[in-house]
Amino acid sequence: MTDRLTGFADTAAVIYCWLTLGFVALRLGTLVARVTRTAPLPSTRRLSATLLCIGTGLALAASQDLLAVLRTVPHPGSLTETLTLGLLAAATISVGHDLRRKRA
Repeated sequence: MTDRLTGFADTAAVIYCWLTLGFVALRLGTLVARVTRTAPLPSTRRLSATLLCIGTGLALAASQDLLAVLRTVPHPGSLTETLTLGLLAAATISVGHDLRRKRA
């Protein structure tokens, strides 16, 4: 019984986290849309550098998560989290490199 409650609590916490992140992303998108009407858009160089920094942070988070998974008993949720962080890091770094190539 306690295992089921713990599993439910873990699932509820993950769903709440993702819903909160989605809401914040939506609100930030609205804020950026309002600000860009009055502010100049960032240059391609600045966007490329930003994407590369974010991708590096995601890659570091994925590697830290992978080390944590290797030290403990693997759990499907933590493996999924590690894989998702790695895919997001790869996509972000790839877009950052594409912007850099376009600029050159």
